[in-house]
Amino acid sequence: MYSIKMRASQNEGHISGAETICEASDIERMIATYFQKGFQHENGEPDFLNLKIEKVNLPIVQIKALPIIDHSQLKLSQLAASSHISQRAIEVAWRYIRNDTCYRGAIILDAYSGERIDEFGERGCRATHFCFKQQREDKIHNERIKDALAIATIFQSNEGVVGELCVSDDLNYTTGYFANHQGYHRLYDLKLKGSREGGRVLFVNQQFHIDAFTYFCQQQPKCVIY
Repeated sequence: MYSIKMRASQNEGHISGAETICEASDIERMIATYFQKGFQHENGEPDFLNLKIEKVNLPIVQIKALPIIDHSQLKLSQLAASSHISQRAIEVAWRYIRNDTCYRGAIILDAYSGERIDEFGERGCRATHFCFKQQREDKIHNERIKDALAIATIFQSNEGVVGELCVSDDLNYTTGYFANHQGYHRLYDLKLKGSREGGRVLFVNQQFHIDAFTYFCQQQPKCVIY
């Protein structure tokens, strides 16, 4: 099995990215898919595109995907309260999402105080070395949702993570999500069309251990099963 990653940027600013774990026979197809995604993205034409292929040498951990919850009346404030996330922490999260910095990964905040507890700077913490497999008859066909669901599931698999707010930085995609242990909750109209605002913020409690979290998210090979 091989890990394949793609990252495209313009003037060092993020344009698009993608990754999976696949067998050697699928490498050529995945490279072509990611190359096309990187050069045909609505966020602009990249001046840099990196493709990385690595052999997977560790066992692949399987994780059951979060259920998708899609109700148009869902409110972020209610979901946050049910996950014991303070209003202050939500306000701080929105400041990170709406500022001019393009974070490549997630910001990690204390769910009560809103204090940032990671030291990843503009890089943020990313979920890497993963793939997404579907075993249900009602398959997901939207690649964006597959990727988001996989990342949300990986983050929620860690002790002490109580919630995640994600807003896409794609220009014309205004639907985001809030994930907690109950599921992946789709949230609509979180920003205006034409905006590059976006980001991913994790909320954690006192059971959170950042070293174990970082290893699992960034080094342990994972397969999210839907």
